[in-house]
Amino acid sequence: ANERTLLHYAEKGLYVGAVAVVLVYQKNIVVKGCGVLLVVVIAIYLLWALVEYYSRLGRIVGRSAVGRSTSLRLNWAHGPLLVV
Repeated sequence: ANERTLLHYAEKGLYVGAVAVVLVYQKNIVVKGCGVLLVVVIAIYLLWALVEYYSRLGRIVGRSAVGRSTSLRLNWAHGPLLVV
């Protein structure tokens, strides 16, 4: 499930990243600036998804800690605070 979550986040990031690349190649300077900003946001989002993947992987490997702490349970809804 952890890999599927990473792929889901990466897929959405690539969709928005494709829009950002299209905006970067426009002639209007304002649209181009929005595209560059969107590229930066997507890069941060994809890095967050990778960090979250490894964090969840560590929690899955150490399942004995999951039973003791309810804050580490993997069935809690935990995702990005801002979806672009």
